[in-house]
Amino acid sequence: MGIETSYRCKMLRLVRFGARLQDDPVESVPPPGQPAATDPPAGPDLAATIGTVAGQAGALGVEVGDVAGSVAALSARLAGTVAQFDTMRARAAEVIDGNARVVAAAGAVEKLAIEAHNDIAESRGTLDRTVATMADLSRLAAAIAHDARALDGALAQIDRIAADLARVAGQTNLLALNATIEAARAGWADKSFALVAGEVKALAATTARATAQIHETVGSLRQAAGHLVQHAAEGADAAETAQGEATGLAGIVARADRATGEISRQAVVITQAAAAIDDESRGFIGTLVGLISQLHAANAGLETDNARIGRMVGVAETLMTAAASSGVATVDTPFIDRVRAEARRIGALFEAALSHGEISEDDLFDEHYAPIPGTDPQQYLTRLTGFADRVLPRLQEDVLAMHENVVFCVAVDRNGYLPTHNLRFAQPQGPDADWNAAHCRNRRIFTDRVGLAAARNRKPFLLQRYRRDLGASHLAMKDVSAPIMVLGRHWGGLRLGYCA
Repeated sequence: MGIETSYRCKMLRLVRFGARLQDDPVESVPPPGQPAATDPPAGPDLAATIGTVAGQAGALGVEVGDVAGSVAALSARLAGTVAQFDTMRARAAEVIDGNARVVAAAGAVEKLAIEAHNDIAESRGTLDRTVATMADLSRLAAAIAHDARALDGALAQIDRIAADLARVAGQTNLLALNATIEAARAGWADKSFALVAGEVKALAATTARATAQIHETVGSLRQAAGHLVQHAAEGADAAETAQGEATGLAGIVARADRATGEISRQAVVITQAAAAIDDESRGFIGTLVGLISQLHAANAGLETDNARIGRMVGVAETLMTAAASSGVATVDTPFIDRVRAEARRIGALFEAALSHGEISEDDLFDEHYAPIPGTDPQQYLTRLTGFADRVLPRLQEDVLAMHENVVFCVAVDRNGYLPTHNLRFAQPQGPDADWNAAHCRNRRIFTDRVGLAAARNRKPFLLQRYRRDLGASHLAMKDVSAPIMVLGRHWGGLRLGYCA
């Protein structure tokens, strides 16, 4: 059964209990200031009436205390839920802020992707033109190489013709030499023949010089043509390689172009999705804010109910205390008498320790609570703790044997610090915090309503009703306490807890 259901059940029980009180003639008490309908009973009847009132007040205290515990637990849980929802609202706001940054980043990416896409498209056009130019250059280099080889062939033909002319010139020179010899034999008889022979000789010499020069020039031209052919071939190879590389680069650029286009499209999708998330998140926050407002209102109402029930608890405890203080024995009288007696004994024990120098007054009233590292729930040490561990167990353990309903008997200082608990509740702590809360209750500070009231009470005794927190469970308890006085100074109180 959840805390909410338990709370409703206990409230219903409390209402029914109130109706039973109204039906009980023993509890029919006139309003203050008005005379009773009948004379009050006297003697034993008065004692019986007081006893009945005490019993009913105790039962009322049990019911009200139980409801108060449930309301307090529900209030604590609701407060925790409100805190969690507040955290959710803060996280949702962070999601909206983060989503806004995503939208901004996606918009920036989209813009950059579009710019990159345009730049790459332009570069792709330039590369395509470069590839075409490289192809033209490769073809031109191949044509140049082809023409250079043709030129080399033509020069070779010229060289052969020059060689033929050289042979003709040699034969002509030989004929001119023979003609000169024959002209010399003829003497002046044939001067014209001699003149012709001389001219033929001159022509042969000129032809020989021309053919030699042609041969030399053709050789140089052929050498240059050979270099041209080699360079043209190398240029063609380089142009072909450059064309292949440019083609590969064009493929890479084309893929990059497609990738940037896809990035641009995905950025648009991200922007749209982020905008949708932003709309949903803002709607969620609106709903969450409304729910948190309702939870705050419910928690405020529950806190008001808790305060009212707290006052009811105070009334019930006042009735129990008044009945116990009347001098008429009640179910609580043995516990009250014992706790008052033991509180006086502890005060006397502390005063004796002071007089014998076992502890100083500063150490006895030390309020420097030093946290013990690694403890959960948190435990503390003071300069009193060691002394308390030596002297308190014997007194406190003896009280446990007085009745089977007694659960604990502990001394706490005026701030709720409990140095030494009963042995079964003073176990070494382990890794389980719930187990520690139930079994390791020594060296802790209890600042709950009942604990502080008992620690700071200076009346002869204080009778309270509460639910004891045992970590994973609770126990309905009565708490009777008496002040511990040391040399007229209020040290704290002795608490005796027993099942209600």
